[in-house]
Amino acid sequence: MNKKLSNVCLALALILCIPVIVSADQISDTITNITNWIMTIAISVAAMMYVIGGFMWLADTGDTKRVTSAKNIIVSTTFGLIVILIAKGIVSIVQGFVK
Repeated sequence: MNKKLSNVCLALALILCIPVIVSADQISDTITNITNWIMTIAISVAAMMYVIGGFMWLADTGDTKRVTSAKNIIVSTTFGLIVILIAKGIVSIVQGFVK
């Protein structure tokens, strides 16, 4: 069951990437389109994870495990967002050298 679900998710992701790849005139445009698409999704997921962590923290009802879990979600989301922003910067630097 999990393999079928992962195959469906992969197929859906590939279908969503088709307009990004097909609309590009050059390889640098393709790379820009793909990185912008990934950044949009990553920032959306990060915002959602911040909201989930915040709600968990607000609704902790005195449970220290929930507070710790909420803090871990927020910290992990922050680190993930930093990594993604650094990756975007590296891609921009490499594209600057290529052009």
